[in-house]
Amino acid sequence: MTGNNVFYGIYDFSYAPFALGDAITWQINVQIGAIENQLENIIHYLALDQISTFFKDQKYITPNNCQEFFENIFPAFLCSPMLSDIRVISNKNDLFLLYLCNYRHVFPDIKSHVFSNLDISSHKRINNFFSKYGYIPRISIPKGYQDSMDSFIEEYCRDRVLIAVNIRQRRFFANAFLETSDDVFYRDSNLSAWYSFFKTVEMEYPEVLFLIMGGISEWERELYTFSNVIILRTMGYNLAHELTMLQKSGFFMGTSSGFAAVATFSRIPYIITNYDHNAAIYAEIGLGSEKFPFALNNQIISWGVETQDSLMKSFLKIYSSLDIGASVN
Repeated sequence: MTGNNVFYGIYDFSYAPFALGDAITWQINVQIGAIENQLENIIHYLALDQISTFFKDQKYITPNNCQEFFENIFPAFLCSPMLSDIRVISNKNDLFLLYLCNYRHVFPDIKSHVFSNLDISSHKRINNFFSKYGYIPRISIPKGYQDSMDSFIEEYCRDRVLIAVNIRQRRFFANAFLETSDDVFYRDSNLSAWYSFFKTVEMEYPEVLFLIMGGISEWERELYTFSNVIILRTMGYNLAHELTMLQKSGFFMGTSSGFAAVATFSRIPYIITNYDHNAAIYAEIGLGSEKFPFALNNQIISWGVETQDSLMKSFLKIYSSLDIGASVN
């Protein structure tokens, strides 16, 4: 494959975070670059230079542990349907030759890369593309994982309606106190509201099965007690399997965080709870807006901290519109 028919995406961990939502948003931007240049194939270059510094707000990531963080987040970079190859480089200086040879077909551009100025969270480019073309590219199940959860679905999910859930609980992270960002905890969910919601659904909609997404530090052990809840990480599954099951679920419910970004740029219905007011400016939406500009049917934003009533109302709004017969069974 030559450079003439390839668009390149560069994700340099020296200034880009080890973060699911940012990795997903970046891939949408890379796909937009490829489409606008009428190119059908994408190659991702992930720069993990262990002698450099890492993203400024993740002080807990060092040359000694960066490989572990990289391996955990790696599956997120497999979600572009246009992806033809992915390459990991250990010396970020090697990227300059790529820029010299393909400077018009790379995201981010060389100026942004040199000055470590990647527009990592903004929807500006995405919204502009939607305004021009009436659609945006979407993400898909990670490459190579399409059939990875077939046995799990057969054993645990037959005749169940699957709902993927992520409950943001940043305060549970062992390294949270080392983060310098001021938004560490205020976006955390109301756990008691979620627990009450799970119990109500268990009684009234016994066919529903909630699949909890997120790392081992992102949920309380009490979740083990709910018969209508499965925590995928406790069964040996990783991020790639979670992303696969999110795409195979009937819909997604969860706090404004990384998994919510996965849903945002997927085709499945979703309700994003407790949407971050500070993020509205980056998404270019007004406070209280129920949708992103490019949202599909039943892709909804909810503002304010969760309550049992608000969760139930959101659940019923989407659940009542589902074609239950089309759910995983």
